[in-house]
Amino acid sequence: MYVSHVEIKNFRLLANVKLSFEETTTVIVGRNNSGKTSLTELFRRLCSDKSPEFHLEDFSLPAHEEFWKGFQLFRKGSDAQEVRKALSTANIRTLLCSTLMNSPPLNCRSQISPRNRNVKSYSKI
Repeated sequence: MYVSHVEIKNFRLLANVKLSFEETTTVIVGRNNSGKTSLTELFRRLCSDKSPEFHLEDFSLPAHEEFWKGFQLFRKGSDAQEVRKALSTANIRTLLCSTLMNSPPLNCRSQISPRNRNVKSYSKI
């Protein structure tokens, strides 16, 4: 099984990225500060045996503005549900393909937010 496609939203430098990978080898090349380390760090965390941990610094810069809006709502005394709606999420969607014949791809989604630490869902395509 291998990752054939990934979509990442709001993780570090990867505000909205879609990548496709080859079955055998994919080389990631880019200028400094273009997101290569962000991509490898995301895969390192998701492939770890431990449950991944995410911090405020792991969200992309545009997401920080949404956190600020949520904080302002909190300070105004808005109810918790309204504050949570204002908060940003990081979304990771991967498409896993099998090297076995007649095996359907597996669509994996993860959503990381202050509302829910890590929600994963899997579905066959």
